[in-house]
Amino acid sequence: MAELGRNKKIYLTKDLNATKLTVLKGETTHSWNLTAEALDTSDKTSKWKTYEYGASTGTIDATFFADKDDAAQSELLTGLMTGKKVFVLSGVVGDNDAVTDGMVAECLVTSIGATEDNGAVSSRTVSLQINGEPKMLPA
Repeated sequence: MAELGRNKKIYLTKDLNATKLTVLKGETTHSWNLTAEALDTSDKTSKWKTYEYGASTGTIDATFFADKDDAAQSELLTGLMTGKKVFVLSGVVGDNDAVTDGMVAECLVTSIGATEDNGAVSSRTVSLQINGEPKMLPA
């Protein structure tokens, strides 16, 4: 069954168990991408190449309205400036902060950009590099 993308939001959390969630306020869109290297294992006698899986990696990108008072936005900026890793959940949260569907990962904040269009709301974009294996929730 198809899902509505806007059901999932970005949250900062304290660990891979998604405890103590803080929503990223003003989020307009986000995406995540997981990839695996394809290692060439071909021998020279075949016309077609063959592959094996190599290391995997992933990224998360989000766009949101700028809010200088938002704790999650401040934590992302601090992470970039100090090199502190952050834990990020892309998911659906139900009653009592229970994650009903999502992915949580330790991330490095690799970039933050701002758009200041004349007469429009200021917005920011953030790019995150997943560090290690993400965890799908609920387990």
